[in-house]
Amino acid sequence: MQALLATLSRLTGNSVPALLQDYGEYLFRRFVELYPEMFEHCRDSFDLLSQVDGHVHREVHKLYPQAQLPVFETLTHTPACLVLEYRSSRGLADLAEGLIRGCIEHYGERNGVQRVDLPAREGLSITRFEISRP
Repeated sequence: MQALLATLSRLTGNSVPALLQDYGEYLFRRFVELYPEMFEHCRDSFDLLSQVDGHVHREVHKLYPQAQLPVFETLTHTPACLVLEYRSSRGLADLAEGLIRGCIEHYGERNGVQRVDLPAREGLSITRFEISRP
């Protein structure tokens, strides 16, 4: 995948992180189209994003039992702020950011997203996302 992304980056002039973020936004829209029932129970982006590990990933495992999914741990969930920690052996935080932005767009929100890449540990890349309502 890295070679494909490097080639696409060279051909388009877009950075690999930007390509992954754009793909994440596109992928979220496809998930909504293909699996609308997974989104029916959520009122807004905070509701959905805080349930990624519990509900969404469980449903993904039903469809794809062999899938190796990242961890999205909810650290803070208030009406104004949601803090998620992404941990993955694949290091696709840019894709995760695109998915988060796609979720926010899906719900028609204008939430801000702050990202902090943390030091890796135990072979996992770790990124903290703070999503705040205006």
